[in-house]
Amino acid sequence: MALTKAAAQRWEQTTGCPIAEGYGLTETSPIVSFNPTDAIQLGTIGKPVAGTAVKVVDADGKDVAMGEPGELCVQGPQVMKGYWQREDETRASIDEDGWFHTGDIAILQEDGYIRIVDRKKT
Repeated sequence: MALTKAAAQRWEQTTGCPIAEGYGLTETSPIVSFNPTDAIQLGTIGKPVAGTAVKVVDADGKDVAMGEPGELCVQGPQVMKGYWQREDETRASIDEDGWFHTGDIAILQEDGYIRIVDRKKT
């Protein structure tokens, strides 16, 4: 669930500091994306960090149109090579082109920000 605008405003009023969302998984130790502090977009997980590529794909692994929901996939030096002694899980999560399929449903906005809207994996 995304941080609500009201919670973010309350945080900033209380602490004097803005709050920004980011995104990472154990498999992408530690981060995929983050909101730049000078251009925070509440409700998004920000933009990919340097050296990280993201794409959004449909159930067949084909790229979806900008602004359309699909599974968020990640490539980058921080992405794991595979699950320890779990080749079956590795094959299910990392495709033949090296994209890690996160299991999160996202929308990639035209400005490069990413919004998580659902979860595919349980």
